[in-house]
Amino acid sequence: MLLLNHFSEKFDPASCKGTCDNCASTDKVEEIDLSTYATHFVKMIEETKNRSLKITGALSLHAFRGTSKAEMAKRNFNTLLHFGKGSNITTDLAKRLFDHLIDREILATELEEQQNKDRAPISYVYVIALRLSSAAIAMTDQGPCSSGPRPRSFLRIVHPSF
Repeated sequence: MLLLNHFSEKFDPASCKGTCDNCASTDKVEEIDLSTYATHFVKMIEETKNRSLKITGALSLHAFRGTSKAEMAKRNFNTLLHFGKGSNITTDLAKRLFDHLIDREILATELEEQQNKDRAPISYVYVIALRLSSAAIAMTDQGPCSSGPRPRSFLRIVHPSF
């Protein structure tokens, strides 16, 4: 499913019937509740909009984790209320959370053409306003296809069996 998410492909877990790699795997799986982090991340992105700041996906990860402090200060991201709220999770886990929020259509990215034709377009992150509610932030993630919905935002971390 991570590969599908990477290419923005949607997958209906009901279609699996226990045949996907996730369901067929015998690897140890650890579930991590990231609901609090998801809430902080979404609120941070919403705050950038409220303050007329634009933020890219990469910069949002730095702001969320509180890294690249000089770059964050230059862009005033270090003054965000939720700046650094993800400082105690790994970069990889923060990136997976970001991808999860995009996949659940709580966050989205939008390409903005540059006025200067010599520069590439930039993709900015924003909150999908219609989905911004406490119910949407405390997402339901299907997790493994056959296990049914969970009440909070969970990411599955697979530990390969050796």
